[in-house]
Amino acid sequence: NQPLDLESLAALHHVSERTLSRRFKKALGVAPSEYQQRLRIEHTKLLLETTNLGIEQIVERVGYSNASSLRRLFKKSLGMSPRAYRAGLLDRA
Repeated sequence: NQPLDLESLAALHHVSERTLSRRFKKALGVAPSEYQQRLRIEHTKLLLETTNLGIEQIVERVGYSNASSLRRLFKKSLGMSPRAYRAGLLDRA
C-alpha cells in the first residue's frame, strides 16, 4: 500500500530510474506504476470478495489516496464499480 519509489529502488540496484523502468517493462511487459496499479486492483478484488470492509477501509489498505481514485481505476480496469463487483459476487452465491 506504499507509493512506488523508483528512486530508492534504482539506488538499491545501482542503476538509474530510467534503466530500472526499462528493465522492469522488458521483464514484465508493463511499467512499474502500471504493475503497482494492477496489484492494487487485484488486492481490492480480494478484499471485496473475502471481507465486509467498506470502500474507505479498502482504500487505506490498498494504498490509494481517496475512494474516488480507487472507484475510477477499478471501473476503468473491470468495467464496473467496486460496489457492483461485490453485488455480483453476492448474486452468484
